[in-house]
Amino acid sequence: MSDLIDSFFHGVDAERTGGFSLLPEGSLCHFFTLDQGVFRPLFSRGFFTDYRYEFLEKEPELWTPLFENGYIQIPSEHASRPGCGLWLFLDSVERPSVVMLLELPPGFAPSEDFLRLLVIPDLRQLRRDLDSLPLWLGRMLPGILRSSSPLLIVSEEGSGRQQVLSFIEKYRFGGSTAHFRPGRIAEEVQLREFFGDAVGERLRSSQATPVIERSGTIIIEEVANLAPAMQLRILSALSGDDRFWLFDTSRNLDAMIAAGQFDPALGQRISQNRIVLPPLRQQRELLALEAQRYLDRLVTANRRHIQISEASLKAIAGYDWPGNLQEFYETIEAAYFLTRTEWIEPSDLHFGLWYRSEEDALNLRRRTEELERKLLLQAHAIHGGNQVHMARALGISRGSLQYRWSRLGLQEEAR
Repeated sequence: MSDLIDSFFHGVDAERTGGFSLLPEGSLCHFFTLDQGVFRPLFSRGFFTDYRYEFLEKEPELWTPLFENGYIQIPSEHASRPGCGLWLFLDSVERPSVVMLLELPPGFAPSEDFLRLLVIPDLRQLRRDLDSLPLWLGRMLPGILRSSSPLLIVSEEGSGRQQVLSFIEKYRFGGSTAHFRPGRIAEEVQLREFFGDAVGERLRSSQATPVIERSGTIIIEEVANLAPAMQLRILSALSGDDRFWLFDTSRNLDAMIAAGQFDPALGQRISQNRIVLPPLRQQRELLALEAQRYLDRLVTANRRHIQISEASLKAIAGYDWPGNLQEFYETIEAAYFLTRTEWIEPSDLHFGLWYRSEEDALNLRRRTEELERKLLLQAHAIHGGNQVHMARALGISRGSLQYRWSRLGLQEEAR
């Protein structure tokens, strides 16, 4: 039976979206993550309770077998509610990183194997999602996940705001959220899409469900783009509302308020819980470690063992990274595929090559060239520069390969 369960896990891991959505209503989850050798609280989810599981501190003999088996059932008298099952799960026995304490609702008593099917795949996905975050954002998560509504997340473009939003949506709210992206659309369109304001009786019957009615959790992306009338309506909606409101922006709202471009009352209201995600240039002491983490992931994925020199790590820490995370990761990835030795040296790091300004974000030609450049470099690394094999793998002729290689200026980088 154990072999069957393990094989099932392997298949499920690639398919699940995570979020522990298969657990029954009324389940209470506490998550702990390894940080500098100690498991610290990450977040809680489910049935609300202030109950303290004192056995974790006072009776370690109850839960230490967890690190041998990967899971363990705790006597029910330690649960917060009568008749509840209490379990501890580990994401991996070999390299533990995440611990989950699960209290099941009264009357739900599944078999051990079935419960593992419900929990372990999502727990492993949680670890992967945590590992994909930069170190500094991972350390900020506990505070972000405990924040109350309304919550404002502020960061420069490319500093990980979308990754944090996705994590919050997936694990705090289980994906049951409603997004609104005002962009540059007209005020009346914003009002219609968000609040359902009709523009005429003829259109009323075909109107989609307004954003505000779709979920108890509302995420407004780039709040600075809200039209003036929308700002006033949302300020009114925030008063006495039991929804969770989450806003994000890359703009300086204080400067916009001073310039009369943003409502000061709304700015003050949503800034009560403000989280600022730092740009890379403010995390220089962690950039070398983050570069090594990303390089380790590349080595695992591509099975090509490459190391990075101390001189390269110093160069990485000394660069300002105007393109933030995207530029950071793509610079290291390009160096990994282009180096002809077993080491990434400073000459392999092409700073500035992967930076895209905000104005270029929707430039189709530039984005297409970036993808083309990335695939060409990967083919070069895999096939050792053999143009015949590279062209075959890319599905193009050798002549087309040579033209693209020259047009993108890759001949200098590959030397």
